[in-house]
Amino acid sequence: MEDDIEGAYGVDAEQKLSYCEVAATMAAQSVSRDNTLVCKSRFQPYTAYGALAYFVIIIIFNGWKVFTHGNWSIEDFITAYVVIPIYFAFYLFWEILKRTSFVKALEAEIWTGKTALDAEVWPGVVAKNWLERAWYQIAYLGKLQHSRLRKRGLSRLAAA
Repeated sequence: MEDDIEGAYGVDAEQKLSYCEVAATMAAQSVSRDNTLVCKSRFQPYTAYGALAYFVIIIIFNGWKVFTHGNWSIEDFITAYVVIPIYFAFYLFWEILKRTSFVKALEAEIWTGKTALDAEVWPGVVAKNWLERAWYQIAYLGKLQHSRLRKRGLSRLAAA
């Protein structure tokens, strides 16, 4: 592993942690991934947990070579591990500056802006000819996807 990509692993780990928090919020509020999310992948959130563990292990053991016999170098140690305290320093700085607090999963607001986003994802377009109908079937998930949404009780999404 190269020491100069430690920050990228930190960003990836933070993304996985954020996804795990969103998944936990959806589970706590009894929001089904199948009925709510348009784009979803299989085996979630378990693959996110695995990826988070992977990136944390990479971050911790990235500079392990400096701890082996005869390889100690203060420069390599700082390069490998300086990102960790910097991350927590920025995090604490933001928490203190903005006086933010953790939001419980049951109290998190996850529906704000969803209607506008749904309208953007599924614009209400009308095809004028067969070529446009074919294109809209490909580009906008087609009537088949909309009928599946209606069957799942998501008519507000299919109507957009």
